[in-house]
Amino acid sequence: DVRAKEIVIFQGIPQRGIVEEYPVYYAAEEGMVETLEKFGINRFEKGIIVGPEATVLNEALTNRLKAFALFTPVLEIPTPEGAASILTVLSKIYELKIDTSSLIKQGKEIKAKMLELAQKAQQYQQQQQLPPTGKEYTGYFQ
Repeated sequence: DVRAKEIVIFQGIPQRGIVEEYPVYYAAEEGMVETLEKFGINRFEKGIIVGPEATVLNEALTNRLKAFALFTPVLEIPTPEGAASILTVLSKIYELKIDTSSLIKQGKEIKAKMLELAQKAQQYQQQQQLPPTGKEYTGYFQ
């Protein structure tokens, strides 16, 4: 039997391309808005919550618990830097001391590896393109 008074879920917002900044957004019932905004968190204006997080949030609200969700942008997969942003906000809200430096370091390492792999893939693709031989078909209809 869990005696929770408040439930917090967090979820990434998939973005295209490399994510450079990780702002944190919230979704909550009206009673929580003022509390969350005093910590400088912006409301997530439009979207849906899916997966197990949605189930947990629904159960919490059904059982009349205070519940809210925190979101941050991620590159199609969860990122350590995004997790660090959310943990920093949770630290402020609940007056905790959570060291996120290792998450930020891991995120930078992952980002560097992804850029390196993207460059290698681009180089490989360029190598696979054959140089023009001068015998290509050029009689296109106009």
